[in-house]
Amino acid sequence: MLQIRSGNRGKTEQVDNVNIPHKLTLTDDHAINYVFEANPVGTTWEMDPVLGSDNQTIDLNISLNHHYAPVQRREVPVTIRGDTSITAMVADTYNATVTTQLTTRDGMTKMIGVWKPEGLEGEANRDVLHAAFVSPVIVKVLPLPNKELQTMLEIHGEAVLPTPKAEKLEFTKVSEEIPEGMVVRRFVVPPTFLSGPPVDPFKSEASQPRPVSLVTAKDVLANAGISFPEGSSANYLPKTSTLVVCNTPEQLDLVEAYGCFWKSGPEKMISIAAYIVEAPGPVLRKAAQNTLPLADHHKVWEEVQKEAGFSIINTSWIEARSGNRAKIESGRNYMFVSPVFGPTTVEGDGKKEGEQNPRRTKETEISTEHEVERIGTVLEVDPVIGADNTTIDLNTAIDFHYAPPVVSGKPGIEEKKVILDGTVTSFKKTRITAQSTMRSGSMRMLGMWRPSGTEKFDNADIMQAVFLKAEIVALDDGDEEVVE
Repeated sequence: MLQIRSGNRGKTEQVDNVNIPHKLTLTDDHAINYVFEANPVGTTWEMDPVLGSDNQTIDLNISLNHHYAPVQRREVPVTIRGDTSITAMVADTYNATVTTQLTTRDGMTKMIGVWKPEGLEGEANRDVLHAAFVSPVIVKVLPLPNKELQTMLEIHGEAVLPTPKAEKLEFTKVSEEIPEGMVVRRFVVPPTFLSGPPVDPFKSEASQPRPVSLVTAKDVLANAGISFPEGSSANYLPKTSTLVVCNTPEQLDLVEAYGCFWKSGPEKMISIAAYIVEAPGPVLRKAAQNTLPLADHHKVWEEVQKEAGFSIINTSWIEARSGNRAKIESGRNYMFVSPVFGPTTVEGDGKKEGEQNPRRTKETEISTEHEVERIGTVLEVDPVIGADNTTIDLNTAIDFHYAPPVVSGKPGIEEKKVILDGTVTSFKKTRITAQSTMRSGSMRMLGMWRPSGTEKFDNADIMQAVFLKAEIVALDDGDEEVVE
């Protein structure tokens, strides 16, 4: 749990500082020295909430870093010095990160991301996903009870101001009945409702606008073309930002249609799901061919799932606000050793000038740098809702490691003060960067590739592809209350 004031950034973490090697130095006397750095391993939340003008919505910037597995330590070969084999200790970490921006309501629970825990032993073929949720609540600051004042009022209150004697209260006003043929509905509207839609500068009456303080809810709706027969009414309740309308069902339908104007504001987000799939080459090549003339690939997606050998190997999901960049990644921070910097020869005279002497040599330290490569899946999106509130302009970048890293070569061999050979680490990865325009709820086959580098992929015609689904999601404005 984390309490933050609106407009301020807060952070909570539950981590262990684990010493992870970042450099190794091998001296002439075969002494091995490590340089360690403390890395936090655990769960860290960072949030930046801003309370909306209606005191109900919350614009929330979120950053999550979650380690879903303990640190794994390994030893990798570095070099051979004489008859001694030198290995270096490395450490791998496993974590998922989510960075996004959301608009939510007081007390609403939102799922901010879904990912597959990449890199764990035995998890490759398991259908297991992780998810993260957030539930912000607006807390009003009220003065604490004053017990001393309460005691004084109990003792001396009656002497200062006696309680009036109870009298029988009579209510003479009769509640107004709803006119026949009309119903009452309530709508949650933005706090700027009484401002109405933008004024048309080409209308003659636009040059003399009415003062905002005199504009009523009925004026705003009437200006939108909604009729108010005798007995109908419209009232705006600023405390709860609620519009109460009593009218015929036909006119209330028009009010609801006019509500699309209120919902076209920033209280909409885009949910994006990426499915990385694997199937026989002919299946995915045929699917790619069938998608060429189509804007929506839902039908192709449904058909390809029926084919033998098809499987979903990774799923990522994230929700983002229009015009903001969001990112979700999961995987193993794989540590490896960079090429070795070996002994060198330093030129110089051994004795006086003219005397024949071999050049004196000096051995320097052998040092290595520990580098880290992220192995897993990264989904980065930058969505923008179109002016029609239906289309989505979507910039997408996807990184995916389809096979474990491969270490080739052999440890360096010291011969005549020169390091020969060395291990080389290669990574099996694909990257797709695309810009597309999609309709809300549609599916798109974004790219396809042929994996390689393992016995499974090299001995069979196997292809992989990524399908992307994007959908505009509006905040739940609450159920309309109907009184008949």
